[in-house]
This record gives sequence, C-alpha cells and structure tokens, in this order.
Amino acid sequence: MLPYLQDVAFQRRVLELAFPGWCIRSHLMLADTEQRCSVAGLNQRFKIRRRFGEPRERPGVQVAEGSDAGSIGAPLLTRTCVDAYVDEILSGPLKAPGFDGPFDEVIRGWAESYQADRRIAPAIGAQCGRCEFRAPAQGPLLSGFHSCWGEALACDRATLDAGTVLDLWNFRRKQALIDLGVRRLSQVHEEDIGVTSAELDELGAVGEPGAEGLTPRQRQWMQVSGQWPGGGAFYLDRELLRREMAGWSWPLHFIDFETARVAIPFFAGQRPYGNIAFQFSHHRMERDGSVAHVGEFLSLEPGLCPNLAFVRALQASLGEEGTVFMWSPHENTTLRDLLRELEDSEPPPPDRDALCAFLRDLITVKENGQIVHQGRRAMVDLCVLARRAFFHPATRGSSSIKKVLPAVMAASPFLRERYSPPIYGAASGIPSRNFTDWSWWRPGPDGQPANPYDLLPPVFNDLPAEVLAALEVDEDQELAEGGSATTAWARMQFEDSPALEREQLRQALLRYCELDTLAMVMVWQGWNFEPHDLQVVSAADSFASIL
Repeated sequence: MLPYLQDVAFQRRVLELAFPGWCIRSHLMLADTEQRCSVAGLNQRFKIRRRFGEPRERPGVQVAEGSDAGSIGAPLLTRTCVDAYVDEILSGPLKAPGFDGPFDEVIRGWAESYQADRRIAPAIGAQCGRCEFRAPAQGPLLSGFHSCWGEALACDRATLDAGTVLDLWNFRRKQALIDLGVRRLSQVHEEDIGVTSAELDELGAVGEPGAEGLTPRQRQWMQVSGQWPGGGAFYLDRELLRREMAGWSWPLHFIDFETARVAIPFFAGQRPYGNIAFQFSHHRMERDGSVAHVGEFLSLEPGLCPNLAFVRALQASLGEEGTVFMWSPHENTTLRDLLRELEDSEPPPPDRDALCAFLRDLITVKENGQIVHQGRRAMVDLCVLARRAFFHPATRGSSSIKKVLPAVMAASPFLRERYSPPIYGAASGIPSRNFTDWSWWRPGPDGQPANPYDLLPPVFNDLPAEVLAALEVDEDQELAEGGSATTAWARMQFEDSPALEREQLRQALLRYCELDTLAMVMVWQGWNFEPHDLQVVSAADSFASIL
C-alpha cells in the first residue's frame, strides 16, 4: 500500500502549502470485497464516453440521470482514514531511486527540475524491469529505458538488447547484482545466480528416471551461459515428457479462458472484483493425432452475467473423458471461483449439483503449498511442464505461451511442414470455427517464422501502441488477468459502441482465443514429433511409437 499512501501524502502536502490555514484529513476510498451489489446494471450508470475514430481523445465518464444513494443500492465503497500513515510519511525520509532525504526536500527538488525543464540523472536499478517507457526500436516513440541505461552504462542500444540482468527470468537478486556493478547478462557468473557445481552436474541427468526437471537456477544458468546438455538450438527433456504423458488419457482437451475482475460489479449479488468468465476456446486431439477446434463460448451482451452459461457450455464441450490442459493456473483459479459462486447461489439453478460435481472433477486445491483436493480429471498445467522440460534461448527463460510458441515453431521441422500450407480451416484440413484456409507458418523478414499472434489484426484500432503494450503481462502469466480481452469485454459493458465496432471486436476475440488453444496444440506437437515424423501427420502407428 506504500505507493498509494505516498500519493495521498503528496496531495495533502500540496494542499497544506497552498492553504496553510486549512485542517486537512486524508483517506483512501476502497472497494469493499465483503459487500454484495444490491442492484443490477450498476456499471451502466457510469459509462465511458469517447469519440469514435479519435484515438487520442481523452475519455470521460457520464453518470446516468437519477443516480443517487437510493438508485445505486447498498454502499460498495468504504472510506478509510490514513492520517497516521500520512503523518509518518511526511515526517520521515522519502526514498526513491537516486533519492533519499526529507520528504519536503526531495519533492522540492523534483518540482524545481520540472519547472526548469532540467533532466534528472538516471538511477538504474531492478525497478527498471517494470519501466513503462520501454519502446521497440522500430516504433515511433523514444525509449526512456534505453536512454537511461545507455547513459548510465555508456553503451548503445544493441549492447542493452543483447541482455541485462533485468532479463534474468524469475531472479530475485537483480538489485543486489546491479549494486555490485553487474549489469549486463554477459557479466553474470555461476556464483551470482547461486547455482552449484552439483546442480550443473545434475543438469546432464535431468532426463533420468525420477528426476523432476529443470530447477529455476538451472534455467537461469542456461539463459546466461547459452549452454545445455546435448547442445543444439534448444533443450528438451523428452524422457520427462514421456513419463508425464503416460498418465494422460484420450482424447486430449486444450482450453483457455478469458475473464474479467472489475471494481464496480456488473450484476446484482456480485462482489467488487468478482470473477466473470466470459469466453473460452477448446481444441481436442484424438488418439490418431487428428485435431479440431470443437468448442467456444463468448458473451458480450451488456448486463447479462455469463458465469452459469459459461460452466454449462464448458461441461457440454469437454464431455466426461480425456485429460484437460491449461497454460498457467488461471483456468484452475477461475473454476474454483465459479464453484464457490455456484455453491453460494440463492436460489440455486436446477442443475447446480451436477455443475458443481463437474467443476470439482477438474480443479486442484492447495493450502500452504499442499494439495488438499485433486479432481479425477484435474487439469494439467503445460506452462509448468514447459518450465521443467523445455528451454529455448529465444524465450529468455520465460514459459509464457506467447514466448514458447514462436520458439517451438522455429525449432520444429514438423510444425513448418504441417502448418505452412493453408490447411487450418480448410475443407480437408484442420476444422476451425473462425479461420478459413489459413497458414500459420509464414516466414518473417529474418527467415524465421512470424509470430502467429502478429498475423492477426489488433483487438483495438483506437488505442495507442503504448496503451496496448501496458496491457501485456510479464513472466509466465498470461493475458487473462488484465489484458486486451478483459479490456475489450469491459468496454462492451461500459461503452456505447457502434454495431460494426462490436462485431469486429467479437470476431477478433474469437480468433485470439482460438489461437491460444491452437498454440497449446502446436507446442505439444512440436515437442512430440521428431523430424523423421514429417511424412506422418495423423497416423495412429506414429503416435504409438511416440507414446
């Protein structure tokens, strides 16, 4: 909470300087997640308005006529006095990168620099990993990140793009290395990561029976050193994959959800930040290797809670048999939320017991790191498997599907052979609900395959590139908890949009979500097919040899 409290403290100090005679109280206004919304369509009373076709136009909020304490129902906000915290902040030192001094002294210096348009010398650190001013070289914007780090390290952009300690995946000691003068990835040594010689020796035996796969430190050292057992362009523990696959059952189901959590509830009975499941995609692979996009769900209708329809559609699509795969724990979290909502529903839907049983069958519940419930068809997290069994330098250590997919496509001759022709959505090819005669393997300017996500039109045409970039999520998390799909759904609820814009948005969401589950299929195929399997696309005897 410190950044929010510092924000309040700064505002209070500005007011105190402007109005010395005032007595000023400081509060935070917070959404109370214990309260339930007592009216339907509360969000519709506070609509965002923007001028269609003018992307730089500042949006505004239009409050519906008649909105008062009675029409908005039971209070969902709580006002919390923070005077004690603000007093402590104002009387103590203010610490920020490159600054450590009395609060008034530091902010006065910033104000003077701003007024004089005088640049403040950069103070690089681990916080730069979250820099919102990191722009691509080909883009129209200057990159504040490269400006600061280039000045501090006296180097050019190419040197920085070759890798800094900020690029180390899941590494918690970045600031410590920076303080020691270790800034470039090439300067990192084994002892900096904490990887031992024993761990490096064990790396060669990761595929042995009983091994659990790569540790985080082993992955980090692969990223730094560019070396792994067996050499080659990437590392893949096929033995670990085979052991995992031995516990799977056919058909294989690949699913992806899009959800939203918003402060102002859309529906009566919902709590602030309650989970809304508005979209899923479902690909299925049969034992003979055939693949099809067999199911999808999308609800964009304003004022209609999609959760119950979502669960029913998912149950109908998945059936009762076969292993179900997700990428990251988001799907498990979503189904747990939907299960709790169903269990608490009053009055309950007539099929509540059957739906709850279906959800319990799919979820895993952990408490204090221990599994306390695991359903008969508990979903398998392919992101975890990617972390344990796969490393490609192009991913920079990440196991995000949007990093892993292009890397696997570049490394797999099978995927090139399979997806270069326009077979996806073709009459005699792979069935699709949103694509026709589509080719997914297309060479980019460097000869490597283009990222499939770059082949799709943007979800939004009216948002600046820097806003879209801010919607992405780093590390191994996906778009599901705060990205473009969530923003799109919320806009359809809050905004009055032309019918054409709504239809274009609907089509874009369907395509992106379908690609998310196809991406999982392609990664699975890339891991499992050797180059000599190129001539065999779906023959059962080829799958038998792999399994």
